[in-house]
Amino acid sequence: MAHRLGREDYTVGWVCALPIELAAAQEMLDNKHADLPQDSDDANTYTLGCIGEHNVAIACLPAGQTGTSSATMVAMQMKSAFPAIRFGLMVGIGGGVPSAEADIRLGDVVVSQPAKGHGGVIQYDFGTTTPCGFKQTGFLNTAPRILLTALAKLRAKHDRGQSDLSAHISTLSRLSEFSRDQTGDDVLFDRSYNHVGGSDCISCDSARKLQREARTVDTPRIHYGAIASGNQVIRDGAMRDRISSELGEVLCFEMEAAGLMNSFPCLVIRGICDYADSHKNKRWQPYAAGTAAAYAKELLQVIPTVDVVKIQAVDEATRDSPTRKREPFSTIPFAPDPDFVDRPELLAWIRDRCAGPGTRAALVGLGGVGKSQLAIQYAHSIRDATPQTFVLWVHASTRARFEEAYRSLADRLALPGRYDPKADVLRLVTNWLCDEANGQWTMIVDNADDLETFFPSQARGQDEPLEGASASLATYLPQSRNGSILVTSRNKDAAFKLVGNYNYIKEVRVMQESQGLQLLRNKLYDKSAEEGAVNLLRALDYTPLAITQAAAYINRRARMTILGYLTEFRANDKKRENLLYRDAGDLRRDASASNSVVTTWQMSFERIRQERPSATDLLSLMSFFNAQGILESILREYRRDAVEPGCKDEADDVFDEDFDILRAYSLIAETAEPSTCEMHALVQFCTRVWLSSSGEAERWKGEFVELMAQEFPTGEFENWGRCQQLFPHVEWLLDAKAATDDLLKNLAQVLTNVGCVLASVLRAQGKYGEAEKLNRRALEGREKELGERHRDTLVSVNNLARVLRTQGKYGEAEELHRRALEGEEKELGERHPDTLTSVNNLARVLWAQGKYGEAEKLNRRALEGREKKLGERHPDTLTSIGNLASVLWAQGKYSEAEELHRRALEGREKELGERHPDTLTSICNLAIVLWNQGKYGEAEKLHRRALEGKEQKLGEWHPQTLTSVDSLAVVLWAQGKYSEAEELHRRALKGREKEIGERHPDTLRSVNNLALVLWAQGKYSEAEELCWRVLKKKEKELGKRHPSTLTSVNNLAIVLRDQGKYGEAEELNRRNLEGSEKELGERHPDTLMSVNNLALVLRAQGRYGEAEELNRRALEGRKKELGKRHPDTLVSVSNLALVLRAQGKYGEAEELNRRALGGREKELGERHPDTLISVYNLAYLLHQQKRYEEASELYQRACGGLEQALGSQHPTTMACLNHFSAMQQEARQARLEQSEEPVHNGRTPFGDVVRPKPRSESASSR
Repeated sequence: MAHRLGREDYTVGWVCALPIELAAAQEMLDNKHADLPQDSDDANTYTLGCIGEHNVAIACLPAGQTGTSSATMVAMQMKSAFPAIRFGLMVGIGGGVPSAEADIRLGDVVVSQPAKGHGGVIQYDFGTTTPCGFKQTGFLNTAPRILLTALAKLRAKHDRGQSDLSAHISTLSRLSEFSRDQTGDDVLFDRSYNHVGGSDCISCDSARKLQREARTVDTPRIHYGAIASGNQVIRDGAMRDRISSELGEVLCFEMEAAGLMNSFPCLVIRGICDYADSHKNKRWQPYAAGTAAAYAKELLQVIPTVDVVKIQAVDEATRDSPTRKREPFSTIPFAPDPDFVDRPELLAWIRDRCAGPGTRAALVGLGGVGKSQLAIQYAHSIRDATPQTFVLWVHASTRARFEEAYRSLADRLALPGRYDPKADVLRLVTNWLCDEANGQWTMIVDNADDLETFFPSQARGQDEPLEGASASLATYLPQSRNGSILVTSRNKDAAFKLVGNYNYIKEVRVMQESQGLQLLRNKLYDKSAEEGAVNLLRALDYTPLAITQAAAYINRRARMTILGYLTEFRANDKKRENLLYRDAGDLRRDASASNSVVTTWQMSFERIRQERPSATDLLSLMSFFNAQGILESILREYRRDAVEPGCKDEADDVFDEDFDILRAYSLIAETAEPSTCEMHALVQFCTRVWLSSSGEAERWKGEFVELMAQEFPTGEFENWGRCQQLFPHVEWLLDAKAATDDLLKNLAQVLTNVGCVLASVLRAQGKYGEAEKLNRRALEGREKELGERHRDTLVSVNNLARVLRTQGKYGEAEELHRRALEGEEKELGERHPDTLTSVNNLARVLWAQGKYGEAEKLNRRALEGREKKLGERHPDTLTSIGNLASVLWAQGKYSEAEELHRRALEGREKELGERHPDTLTSICNLAIVLWNQGKYGEAEKLHRRALEGKEQKLGEWHPQTLTSVDSLAVVLWAQGKYSEAEELHRRALKGREKEIGERHPDTLRSVNNLALVLWAQGKYSEAEELCWRVLKKKEKELGKRHPSTLTSVNNLAIVLRDQGKYGEAEELNRRNLEGSEKELGERHPDTLMSVNNLALVLRAQGRYGEAEELNRRALEGRKKELGKRHPDTLVSVSNLALVLRAQGKYGEAEELNRRALGGREKELGERHPDTLISVYNLAYLLHQQKRYEEASELYQRACGGLEQALGSQHPTTMACLNHFSAMQQEARQARLEQSEEPVHNGRTPFGDVVRPKPRSESASSR
């Protein structure tokens, strides 16, 4: 039977932190004693026994509760239970700090011994970092003198080779777990190399191992010196060495000793089980615990028991006097951060609000935005500025942490009665704080996030305050004139309850860009490479904790750079998630708080889920919106739809409360725009990660997709504002994937609802590839879900065809439009509005291919059907009128086109209003057809009206406004008003470059138009440079054979030709012709234009035979395709006449000139500039034949008409006047030789030079 002693017989207290340490201690006992009755207030469990003549009481910290505070509580209860204890031993494992001075290996033993001004144990998270190194703000006592004397005696014994350590270790041999054979190899890696893989280092790079001289024996070595103690596990080699250096070099790290040294005099003995780096594992822990316990036993064996009984008992030595004056101290658990970035406006606010007596203030904001760091900085500034002030730090994340902080304060203040089991220690501290005689104090209440912690009765909806353990902690925060309190909290509601005044609450937001850059620089080892830093900060939303995380990751990887990290971060969601989960290892954050931004914020999410699940639902849904401009109305309606019809008011109340709690936690913020809110994109991402971890991400993704399908409107003008608001929220759906059939169905639906409008926007932005991709996805989804002939599927067919048409893929577009038309005729009937829309769309793609006859026929069918089905004034009917007018315009039937455009304009003015975008489009279209008829004055007036309307309705920089700017410039160019035209073209170009980008087709069209107006002024160099710019970009964006690219080839050839660069011009003209023949066909109007232009450059080189052949081909083609009277056909007639005249074939040339003149008089009118140019051409031909009288009459008519139509300064007018004057001189001096063919300053009125026609703005339906 075990021997039983009394409590007063035990003189040695042995404290362990872990069960493995307790097991080793128990094995060291020579004899085990019977247990003694346990006091009900004593939570410890004791092992009693003896080592030699010393009676020892052994206690272990509660499982999972390591750290200084837990160690203090165990020791306090031990010395109360065993009043005769003279000293203690803190025995267990620790993390070694190998260095050049100390060759520490795993299994070695480190013993605390005073050195370099320290008492043997240094609390590394309790002091100040200065430029000269670490400075403690408090001091831990040394071990009792009897233990230090025993150390000296034992060291001398070891020096003489008389060690019993191995013998004591061998007593553990019966337990295989403690055997050296179970530990594996002792490996030390470079401090900057991080662990790879799982629980062992098999996957770690062996090249990063440090080579050390092998030891000849396995006996552990004993090292004496300073031990670093704190509440955080050190798992980083670089951090380990940095802290050691700041402390003046330590031998190991551990987590309990600092809680004992001043209240339980003891010696600290640690067996080394790892190197305090990321390669930590538990294989060495049993052996290291055994070596420490063996050393402790050997130490006790050299201490005479007679000397022990002579010294004062621990309980007496640490007993307090109630009248003793306490020197002011600080309990700030963190050293000042040398990397701290000043946020002066926030620190100034704290100082101002905390300056008065009895004040309370609070910092609120997201986790990781720097609230605690600001509080740490403020606390140290108070300590430095007023040393007579107590600076007290209270962790308040849980009730247990708050109580622990107050109990530690009671110990530091040595408050009498604090160990009385019945004492209310929190009230003892509060009473002391309220006593003004004790002096000034400042308290930081950190992480006070949970209302229930401080106000349990309110959180639980009870009327009366609770007593005892559940009483409100808020009552223990004194309101006395000699103190001030600064609270940090993620919860604005909790902060208000504690502070009581919203004017004393400051929301801490993310950093400014300059502050974020400084923090990143401060945290990085390599401060030289900052490329990509600003982009990284934007990706991290300027969040301090995320920036610190990123810097830690970059520092750990030798070859990692800012750009490399950013690339990984942007690679995909999984990469981003992994990076954001990595712990930054920040010593200046509470040990219970994660150094990962994902984990930090997820703590808030979980708290909200417990507090108010419906608010978590709202957060989950909002995480799928764009971060900016989230519409409150959509969220509110979503909440209403989830309740019964009669409960709408209740739903609004629920929504308001949910919204308020998310705002209180700083997860959302209201914006300057009414009824909108915003979130940090990083918060949204972390929310989605959190949802994924609980298997709820797909559900909420589906909820969002379904909501957007309901909310996104159709693309009518009236809905433009709403569409613009919702575009950013649905753009990400372009690349979304569906994990379930239901989600696939909803996704297909929303993509289709959004597709038409969004594709139009993408098309307007020149993002043809993205628009095509979106439409193909919508079509595939509908074909799968609805079938190929479903009405909605055919809508998607039409939408895809439209974007293909925009890209010049006319063949595939026509095929799809015909498929849509055929399907709708069968499913809906020939006169159904949707069928007529398909008729209209097919007509447009045929028009684009120059198939004007079929296009006209289809447009007339669409118009007739809509007039009967919808009425003459229906917007769709008016669209058909405009489209028919445009195809007639393309055929040169200007009078009929004008009549229809006027009809469309009149109808739209009445039905839609004068300022409606469709009305303004009709104005532009009418102006274009008037321009073609030479009615420049009226055309200019209409273009100015359209421009003014668009400026007022859409704004000066809207793409449609800039189109009107360009169109007005063209009509001014035609009148020879080159300066104003150039100014407007430059305005349009500048606006388009700014608003839609340099590569957008409309921007390139502006460059082209500017080049042509410069060409018209003879500014050939700049014109050529711009033409090359357009051509190169179109080749890159659209391809070399795109119709738009071929137009640019043609325009460049014209500019080169007029500079006399005939070889280059001819090469380009031939390329243009070849491309047009392949892409459009030999009879396409654009192909015939290319034939004509090649003829012009050949004529300019005197190659009249080839030129004549090509002119005849162009003329024949145009007669067949466009008709004899089409303006382009008459141009070919005129050009053929010119080449015949150059060959002296005056008879046929005159016949053709008169034919061209007659046709233009009939089709365009006698005053049209082109008609007057024909008069001029005929006059010059007669002039060359010396038929002066006939020529004079025609010259007079041409000069007068051109002066009136184009102005006296127009180059064509001036050329005509010059030739008339020359002929008059010839007539007077008949003896003079016949004059040479005139040169007209690079712009001949006789050639079919391509004018910069404004783009037709025909309205299009879906």
